[in-house]
Amino acid sequence: MSNHLTNLLFFCIAAGVLVLFVMVKPTIAIEKAESPPIQVPNTGDNITLPSEPHPGYYKYLDDCLNKIPPQCGEQIYLGIFKDRGTISTGCCNKLVDIGIKCHQSIVSTSIQILQPKPTKNETDKIYNKSYLVWSKCVDASMPDDDVEPPSTTPAYAF
Repeated sequence: MSNHLTNLLFFCIAAGVLVLFVMVKPTIAIEKAESPPIQVPNTGDNITLPSEPHPGYYKYLDDCLNKIPPQCGEQIYLGIFKDRGTISTGCCNKLVDIGIKCHQSIVSTSIQILQPKPTKNETDKIYNKSYLVWSKCVDASMPDDDVEPPSTTPAYAF
């Protein structure tokens, strides 16, 4: 399993799913998983990914995640899953650069591994927020005719 996919899993736990590195359950597993458990750094915990929906899917996700720096992943995650924080213009640019298909795949896979499992209503809210963040980032990534803002300028605040 690649380091970036491990980082997604760690990030989903660490960035708030189970309260920022602190209250991670001893073992998080999804039933009928075929992949070996992944050791979550600095926790001693394991996560088991569900089976790939099709061969090469996790490689595809890894390629997507490889293009998003960790600090941007955290900003985007907090914006979508926790409805808080600010996504910088630079991070919006990175999100738009990976494309809508990568973005949707990352969000969908993150929802699958969340513990506890979100309800249908919560899942719908996450997907709606994901679309809103994507749309705001596309708008923020459009070049301004007069001035290009620095990459640390907030593009979207919650």
